[in-house]
Amino acid sequence: ILDECAFWDIYYEHCSYFTGQSLGNLFRRHGFAVRDLRLVYDGQYLVIETRQSAPDRGDDEAQDLTGLLAKARAFAGRSRAARDSWRQRFAGWREEGRKVALWGSGSKAVGFMTGLNLDAGVLGVVDINPAKQGWYMPGCEPKIIAPAELVDHRPDIIVIMNPVYLDEIRAELDGLDLSPQLVPLNADGGDANG
Repeated sequence: ILDECAFWDIYYEHCSYFTGQSLGNLFRRHGFAVRDLRLVYDGQYLVIETRQSAPDRGDDEAQDLTGLLAKARAFAGRSRAARDSWRQRFAGWREEGRKVALWGSGSKAVGFMTGLNLDAGVLGVVDINPAKQGWYMPGCEPKIIAPAELVDHRPDIIVIMNPVYLDEIRAELDGLDLSPQLVPLNADGGDANG
């Protein structure tokens, strides 16, 4: 979150944040031996595998917090700059008359849209889950739509909320004979059509 300046991943449902070392130390202190600790899902989630053991209150893995603290201190300014940059992109697309959709209606999309106060200029939020289609995300105006509905809307740009699904989304769009510009959600919002 700090490295990517992922302002969209800071919201009330994420009630705590850990580094690998802090999560491992927490489990060791409370009677678990760490068997595996790693990032998964393209570095988005930290997972831990443990087994029960005696609490170890004196052997915390050392952690140099200098870099982490610097990133945390810089986050507010970097987050403001990232949000301003995204707002400018959406304003530019709107001025150019380009139709924009988002793909993915989960927490990243809610955090992204509410973090930008973004409703105008988004024609819809695509989600493959039929139970979400036809509904709305909390605090957001655009309707959640099925991928097939894009044929009627023909967006010029689709902002991908989770870049892990980029190839799957591109294949779905190819099947619909659509080729909008794909912009993955990351700090710089780079173009994925290369």
